[in-house]
Amino acid sequence: MTREDRCGLYAPPKCEADGQITRSPGVALTVFTGDCVPILLHDPVTSAIGAVHAGWRGTAADAVGAAVRKMMEEYGCTPGDIRAAIGPSISKCCYETDNDVAEALRNMLGEAAENCLTVQGKKYMTDLKKANHLLLSRAGVQNISISEECTSCQSDKYWSHRKTKGQRGSQAAIIVID
Repeated sequence: MTREDRCGLYAPPKCEADGQITRSPGVALTVFTGDCVPILLHDPVTSAIGAVHAGWRGTAADAVGAAVRKMMEEYGCTPGDIRAAIGPSISKCCYETDNDVAEALRNMLGEAAENCLTVQGKKYMTDLKKANHLLLSRAGVQNISISEECTSCQSDKYWSHRKTKGQRGSQAAIIVID
């Protein structure tokens, strides 16, 4: 994303995507979430940044890994230099899913998906933060910070799509370089 690609905060986006990267100073990358996982990336060596929206579909599609690979391709980033922040989102304690989500994660992560899933009757308690941590690690990112806050448990502090049954706003995760 460059200065020419920018749009106002309330303007319709120029394209739909689960991730953005840039190395252009002054370009703020923004991810809006209601329970999904916001992930911010920063490479202090190349001054590249990224922002990823990772719901279960984006997680199962490895959106964060794609962002890291694109940062490598476009800006010459080395994954070991990239710092990642996984922000507040719905946590395993509150994220009950069906088999389709479990299968999608298994298809992406293989056996490692079991570390992100706890069977509860016919449902799964699903940990998207851990799944994205695994994906970042697979992409070579080592410096990963994970928020312990759950948007559903702390719906007085964060907007939670699930907690409010869709009657919600959203929060923004923003990253910009000077």
